[in-house]
Amino acid sequence: MHEKPHIYNTPNPEMKHIFFQPGMVLAFEPITAVTSTDFVSRPGNDWNLYCKGKDL
Repeated sequence: MHEKPHIYNTPNPEMKHIFFQPGMVLAFEPITAVTSTDFVSRPGNDWNLYCKGKDL
């Protein structure tokens, strides 16, 4: 379950005015990649991200 506000895993100017408040729900979803910084999604599934080029 995700609730607002959306917190990105990467720097985003939209987050500049977001401050944590008591009672907020946080979902931590880290992305770990050894050799790639480029990510893609698959057609029909924009929820999961994969390393471009199938890198680790």
